[in-house]
Amino acid sequence: MKQYLRLYWPEGILIIFTVFFAFRELGTFPAAWLDDSLFMLVAQNLAEGRGYTLPVLTGNWHYSYLLGVGPTVIWPAAFFMKMFGFSVTIARLPFALLLCATVAMLYRYVLLFADKTAARMSAGLLVSFSAFVNTGKPVLGEIPAFFFLIIGLYFLCTATSRKQYAVVGILFGLSVISKITYGILYPAIGVVGIFLLLQKKWSECGRWFVLGVTALLTYGSWRIFEMMSAPGAFMEILQYGLADGGSTTMQVLRTQPELLLRFQYIYFGVLFLLFCIGLWKYAAKLGKATAIFCFAFVMLFILYFLNGPGWYRHLLPAHLLMIPFVFLGARSVIGNRLSVLLLLFFIGAQGWWQFDHRGSTKSDEVEIAATTLLENYPDTSLVVRQPEIYIHLPYSEKRFFFSEEMNKRNFVIFKDLPLTQEEYCLPLVRKISTPEREGFGDRLHQLHGRYVLIDPPEGCISTL
Repeated sequence: MKQYLRLYWPEGILIIFTVFFAFRELGTFPAAWLDDSLFMLVAQNLAEGRGYTLPVLTGNWHYSYLLGVGPTVIWPAAFFMKMFGFSVTIARLPFALLLCATVAMLYRYVLLFADKTAARMSAGLLVSFSAFVNTGKPVLGEIPAFFFLIIGLYFLCTATSRKQYAVVGILFGLSVISKITYGILYPAIGVVGIFLLLQKKWSECGRWFVLGVTALLTYGSWRIFEMMSAPGAFMEILQYGLADGGSTTMQVLRTQPELLLRFQYIYFGVLFLLFCIGLWKYAAKLGKATAIFCFAFVMLFILYFLNGPGWYRHLLPAHLLMIPFVFLGARSVIGNRLSVLLLLFFIGAQGWWQFDHRGSTKSDEVEIAATTLLENYPDTSLVVRQPEIYIHLPYSEKRFFFSEEMNKRNFVIFKDLPLTQEEYCLPLVRKISTPEREGFGDRLHQLHGRYVLIDPPEGCISTL
């Protein structure tokens, strides 16, 4: 026993910190927010027998493609709610468990082509990374998607037959079902296919073709199911790559290049350099095709980030996939001892950032606003625009939900519903900034913080 502890004490420390960060203040940090709450709402409906539905005023949108996540995200939360009742903590519990499993899986993956020191450093770099923890605990799709991706890459290291490549394809398809932006892996597979064709490696090209087709069919089977619920699903996919018809192309570089000088992006650049070196050095052990896939995946997500509004969340999948190769790159440049010290510094700085509740919000603003709403308007018919408020309210036929995201786009399925307050003429619960409040006058009533209730215009007659 003592010998075992002497050999594996670093793993023990990693397990302790993983469990601590995963379950610490699970229901309150990060605070429930828009996407997290929207997915919890669908899971709650499923758990309470109202189906896999997103409520839209008096209607329900079954299997909504607007979510951008699939049953791999909704079903676990719904199952835990069904078993233990609803709370934010209960809904997040399976994702905290999955976060722990992802750290373990990344550790095992690095051991396939590197040594134990590299695996430990990689796992430490992952579990101390606040964006990983703060995205992994809520009901979101990014970390479940990465979990399936890293399992797929793990099996890819030893896969030799087309059947085994098909299994990897299924795992990759589940990754895209978990989060639609992981669909970037499809063009990354295409890059691998072109490389293998140019190298005239016909057999390996055939195996990657099987992988790609299987991944596409796995995701496509679910997407077709979603598309049957309402028209417009194809345009929703285009929205991810060509937002607003392409008018935002390379938006970060064109409109806010100074954003890239912020600390987190400079840090990303350092990790990217080490990733490139590590991937290059270990490409032979990993397999050239797999190495090209990883590089293409990271580069495509960097382009996706530059093409968007500049949210670090869009870089997160690239950051996560770089982590297994960062220590290997550092060791190739500065040696083992200095690279261990450098990575320990990174891990320590990231860990303190996470421990100090940085990188996300810790606030009871939503809970207080929901409590105020229930106390002051218990039987009032009203419309709630914010899902983070709606999930804290007990179900009532007098309370309707209409997502802020739906308000931004014109979905054909809802053309017969009264979508504006001037049409449905009910009090509206919203989150608005101080400058926006001036135009509402006496119609606006404070709930708490940024959350308010807005009375309908005078003389308006309710249609709901």
